[in-house]
Amino acid sequence: MNRAINRLKLVFIGIFAIAGIAIWTYHLMWVWPGQRCEAHGGWWDWHTRTCATPVPLQMLTGRPGAQKITPQNPEVQQAPSQLAPGQTPR
Repeated sequence: MNRAINRLKLVFIGIFAIAGIAIWTYHLMWVWPGQRCEAHGGWWDWHTRTCATPVPLQMLTGRPGAQKITPQNPEVQQAPSQLAPGQTPR
């Protein structure tokens, strides 16, 4: 009976050690780098463990940014009136 208790004790200590190492490895490799990346304003991809810099869509396409509807911007205000009669904007 004493051998069984000692063996069971070693099994549980081994499982505990493996679980502890797995948790520390997970945090060291994925959680903490992701938190550092997001704290600096980056995008964290946990599949490839890559910290990417967000790029505005206007930089990729070369299009101007969104225009606000103001009295100084009449072409933006007239856009809904170009719809056919009876057609609703989407």
